[in-house]
Amino acid sequence: MVATRPAPLHVAAEEDSSKRRQILDGAGKVFMDLGFDGASMGEIARAAGVSKGTLYVYFRRQEPVV
Repeated sequence: MVATRPAPLHVAAEEDSSKRRQILDGAGKVFMDLGFDGASMGEIARAAGVSKGTLYVYFRRQEPVV
C-alpha cells in the first residue's frame, strides 16, 4: 500500500476574497467589543458566521487577522 498526500484545498479566488472579507469584518467587530487580548479565534469565527475550521484555513493565528 502506498501512502498518498491529501490534495491541497483550492478555493476559487472570488470565494476566497469574499470569505476573507467576511472573516475580517467579524474580527473587526470582536476587536472593537473585546479588544485584541479579549478576542479569541472562537469569538471571531462566531461573529463572522464561519466555523473555527474555516477560520483556520484562512488565518492560522489571531495576529494576521488584525
